[in-house]
Amino acid sequence: MYVIADGLKLSRKADVYSFGVILLELITGKKAFEYMSRSQDYIAIWFEKKKDDFWKAVEEEEDIGTDYETQQSVQEVAELAGSCCAKEPERRPEMSQIVRVLSSLIEIRDRRNQASSSGS
Repeated sequence: MYVIADGLKLSRKADVYSFGVILLELITGKKAFEYMSRSQDYIAIWFEKKKDDFWKAVEEEEDIGTDYETQQSVQEVAELAGSCCAKEPERRPEMSQIVRVLSSLIEIRDRRNQASSSGS
């Protein structure tokens, strides 16, 4: 359960927080809470500490060898996830904003794939 940030108060902003945690799990491969780790951090707290040097932190955790455009997309999703996990619920985006950001990334990816397939 990810609603810890709102003191177990269910709301749309709590849903946004939960979605941010899921995005962070997907990007980093880390669990929402690492019981067996030394720090026993929640992933949102880990991200808050590492966000300025996010890509380096992810590469230390995972063996990621991706191109620049993919790194930029992952960075954008990470920033989105970070805003979803803001401590203050009023600072979290609306789900409609999240959908717009993710949709634009999908459009960019599709255009890139189309350009590379037509250039082959």
